[in-house]
Amino acid sequence: MKGTYGELKMTVDERTFELINKNTLLEAQIRERKQIQELLDERLRFETILSNLSAAVISVSAGGLEREIDSAIGTLIAYLEADWGSLILFDNHSPMEPVIISSAVCGKPLPSDIVGAKYPWFREKINRGEAIILGKIPDDLVPEAGNERDFLLHEGYKSILIIPFRAGIGNWGLIAFGSIQAERKWSIELVRRLKLAGEILANANVRKQAEETLRMSESQKEMILNASVDRIRYVDKDMRI
Repeated sequence: MKGTYGELKMTVDERTFELINKNTLLEAQIRERKQIQELLDERLRFETILSNLSAAVISVSAGGLEREIDSAIGTLIAYLEADWGSLILFDNHSPMEPVIISSAVCGKPLPSDIVGAKYPWFREKINRGEAIILGKIPDDLVPEAGNERDFLLHEGYKSILIIPFRAGIGNWGLIAFGSIQAERKWSIELVRRLKLAGEILANANVRKQAEETLRMSESQKEMILNASVDRIRYVDKDMRI
């Protein structure tokens, strides 16, 4: 009788252990599938934002583009749960006069001189085309980023993301987001998506500038033509006016 009970208990224990293992594996699979679904949902949400953003800046007139870009930055701020965002566009022909479009829920966006000699660590990384990903300030800063550390702490930043990109020939820019209320995690996948968003917005601005240049050129041509017509004199075969 004792032998039968012992064998039965062993069988029950083995079966229980097997069920526990299967249940643990099932729970892990459910968590994994849930995480995958969340990532897919997040990607779909961002792609929808990107599609709407692209459609808005393509269809808007040159005069309303800056307003649309500001609205797009606001949408991205909400998506990221950040406090501010900026698009800073530089032209190699006039690097000291960047186009800055910013939006903020609270706090102050980055100034354009963030790429200047005053902040050499930022400048070096941006010149190499590398994103500056600081999820936890000041812990994520390297020791040589002394000026950057002082600036970020003085402004109260807890987390920032600065992404450089190219836009057209001779144009480049930065799209940046940050938080002063809480730390944020910036994934590499997110950096790639935001870089694409920055390129779309910047290329729309390049298109606006090209349209304005063309319009000014056509206007100048018309003025020259009108001035020339005023001076035209018609003569007959005997050279009489």
